[in-house]
Amino acid sequence: MTFKEYRKNYQYKLKDDVFVGYFFSVPVSWILNQFFYSQKLIPNYISFAMFCCGVIGGIAFAFDNLPLMIIGYILMHFWFVFDAWDGAVARQTKKFSKYGKEFDYVVHLLVHPIMIFGIAQHSNSKLEYNLFICYLVINILKRGMYLLSFSRNHERGDESESKYPWYYYIIDFFSNAPNFILIAPIMCFIQCPSLYLLFPFVFFDSYILLTLIKYYIFGIYLKDK
Repeated sequence: MTFKEYRKNYQYKLKDDVFVGYFFSVPVSWILNQFFYSQKLIPNYISFAMFCCGVIGGIAFAFDNLPLMIIGYILMHFWFVFDAWDGAVARQTKKFSKYGKEFDYVVHLLVHPIMIFGIAQHSNSKLEYNLFICYLVINILKRGMYLLSFSRNHERGDESESKYPWYYYIIDFFSNAPNFILIAPIMCFIQCPSLYLLFPFVFFDSYILLTLIKYYIFGIYLKDK
């Protein structure tokens, strides 16, 4: 499969994907796919590998040890490479299931906090650390709301898409957790405070969480991104 065909088969478009996903993780996952696609891959196995990379990477990055931090950062990158890969393989092989979709969301629900908490251990002030924890809690709640909404959609058999306002995609682009998880560690490496990076992420994630709660209460269906 050519990269152009693989990109076309990828779930997200640039307008609603995270920057690192579209320009880094998808190309790397395509390279992996070239080597391993003939092995009859099962998407859930890739999701499990994603889970392992995220957990080990987040824990390794938490230590005040440069080699471990570098290993942790590389593994966190591969967490998102596998995240891009499992969905692409599911669409290639037509191996879709309610369990697989929910397993993927649960993995995100568990792994995001671990990685954010690992990065938070390098905070330069109490305020910065508290903002990290605030962002962590908001991210857990947001992921939980996504899982609840998509489960309800599946139970009701409704696959209709929500109509988001145009500015939602801008907010989503800058508040998506992978962008933060892969940018914030760089600031740790160069010993630059993450405080000013945290403010917009906390603000925009709070906005999205409140929007999800509103949509869930009023029964508005979400596009399965």
